[in-house]
Amino acid sequence: MKLMPCPMHCLRNIDECAYLGIVRAAPTSDDDAAWSTYVFAPPNPAGVVWEWWCHTPSGLIFVAERDRRTDTILSTVLPTELAPMLRPEAGQ
Repeated sequence: MKLMPCPMHCLRNIDECAYLGIVRAAPTSDDDAAWSTYVFAPPNPAGVVWEWWCHTPSGLIFVAERDRRTDTILSTVLPTELAPMLRPEAGQ
């Protein structure tokens, strides 16, 4: 059984969590091509990335830092803890 360190509910079975995608800034323009790429062609990088996750029983949304090469969860935080990094001008 794989465990996910939920920032509010301690260690939980990963089956209680749903993957929601990589943390990245949405396009700032109304350009259809940019939005199409954003929605239908998300990045698929190898290595350490920040990802959106949801603890489905409680509905809590949180961010996990995960190494996609080894499928190792390095840390989890609430989105408010990453707010400065999530701004579009931060380059995410």
